[in-house]
Amino acid sequence: MVWTSGMERHFVLDLLMRLIRRHFAFGTGNLILRAVASKFEGFVADFNLQSAKFLQLVANAEANGQPMAAQRLRRAASRASAEAQALVHAGWTTWQRPLAPKADGTRKVVYQTRARGIFFKIYGLVFWGLQARMQQSLENTRLAREKNGKPVSSITGLCTKEMKSWRSLGRAMTDIPVLVFNLGRSDFRKMHLVAYALESQKSLSFSSVESAIECSNSMQAAVGAIVEMRGIILMIQQLASGFILEKQESRWVMTNRLLFKGPWAVQPRLTTLWMTCRTLLTHRCWRKFPSLTSKVAEIVLAGSLCGVPLQSAVFAEPATGGTASSATSVPLPDRPAKFERGFDKRNER
Repeated sequence: MVWTSGMERHFVLDLLMRLIRRHFAFGTGNLILRAVASKFEGFVADFNLQSAKFLQLVANAEANGQPMAAQRLRRAASRASAEAQALVHAGWTTWQRPLAPKADGTRKVVYQTRARGIFFKIYGLVFWGLQARMQQSLENTRLAREKNGKPVSSITGLCTKEMKSWRSLGRAMTDIPVLVFNLGRSDFRKMHLVAYALESQKSLSFSSVESAIECSNSMQAAVGAIVEMRGIILMIQQLASGFILEKQESRWVMTNRLLFKGPWAVQPRLTTLWMTCRTLLTHRCWRKFPSLTSKVAEIVLAGSLCGVPLQSAVFAEPATGGTASSATSVPLPDRPAKFERGFDKRNER
């Protein structure tokens, strides 16, 4: 689905947040979010415990004169600690009650900004909670058929109205234009409008002309930061043109399967692109759009937000055989057989 204007994207997010609040702020939905956060918090504790054990083994190896073993154990401790920090940084361990924008009021700017901020903080929890809701609906449908003596197949419960509504909610939640626009809008309101609205409403008298001029100037500077952000993203797009980020086994690898120059073409390293994009965005745009600046690099280069894949087939409509459709997959161009052999050899290396 293509959204043509910013007002439509703003309207879609407001409706999305109201639905999320209805299904996850009370009752079973609230318990699901709490349980998911508690489970990931347990994973963090396990990773920290593994890191502490590895560090103890490092000390023992160094005391026994085994420097190479100590180095291997130190790398393992670093990986375990990085896993724990990644879960915490993604917000999968912190529970907050979902909020939603209310009707227009005198303080709607402040309240709506806080509601959107909480939504993006618990974005990963809502993603997993929505999948739990889908599984709950699926199991309820199958148990009802078994109770009535009807046969149950692999596609039972996939095409019910409830499942379609859950998948529709998930597709709206992972829509990239809606997320990017509202991330920037939330930052814009928080950095420029909230303070001015509070100052204007603190008394019955009108605010000073200087504060209004200052707010206007800061808004114009924010528009300039948006232009710079667009230029940085276009530059990164040109640098990574023809390359694709693919998941192979347990890691992500950047390959040149979409490039017509063959598997031996020089390709940029993923770490280099990541650091270049993050550094330029931080230096040029962070003061005006902090949340958008910290998230847009992950959206552009990794196709995810808070660790949630934005092109996942989880919320795709099932095909004829009951499996998810491949509408989100990237079509690969026809290549000679020697190119494919080169791709495979390079990916193995």
